[in-house]
Amino acid sequence: TAAGRAANAFEASVPFDLKQDAGGIVDIEFMVQYAALAWSREHPALLQHTDNIRILEGLEEAGLLPDVDASLLREAYKAYRSAAHRQALQKQAGVVGGDQFHA
Repeated sequence: TAAGRAANAFEASVPFDLKQDAGGIVDIEFMVQYAALAWSREHPALLQHTDNIRILEGLEEAGLLPDVDASLLREAYKAYRSAAHRQALQKQAGVVGGDQFHA
């Protein structure tokens, strides 16, 4: 969808695909997993876990990601996943209004 790319991305009329839009679930997962692989040689503890929440915590603890950024990514990821699960339970597509996650 146009969300994540458009100037009006956070308007209710602009749909946001929780998984596929820019800044959505797939982008967060890719970034976290790439960071774990990129820094795992110097910080092998990053490979202890396979879930994104604990990898983000590891990146934060290793000083590779600022606390505020790690926290924001964790909260966004959990909110997106929760919304996607709610949509799936209602047999609806994982698309919500663009304003649902605007701060």
